[in-house]
Amino acid sequence: MPGLDWAGLLKRTCKEDVLECEGCGGRRRVVVAYLRHLPAVRQVLVHLKLPADGPPLALVHAAPQPDFWLEAAALTPPRPPRPSLRWGEVHRR
Repeated sequence: MPGLDWAGLLKRTCKEDVLECEGCGGRRRVVVAYLRHLPAVRQVLVHLKLPADGPPLALVHAAPQPDFWLEAAALTPPRPPRPSLRWGEVHRR
């Protein structure tokens, strides 16, 4: 659909006008900006009273795993031993 922008697609599919102000019924303007300069991003976030720093990073470690391999091995009956074959022999029943 080359003629519709993202707001038009949302209005068409969800019957929701995302650019209509719920308070006054007016139209919102969309400002699209890509900020890559970290001080500028931080300044905008601080001005909007949003957190400028991300959450603290947690240490990466594997979640504790139950010993299900040991439990499964205890519940599984042992296999009968395989007959030992020499090179070139064929086992027939």
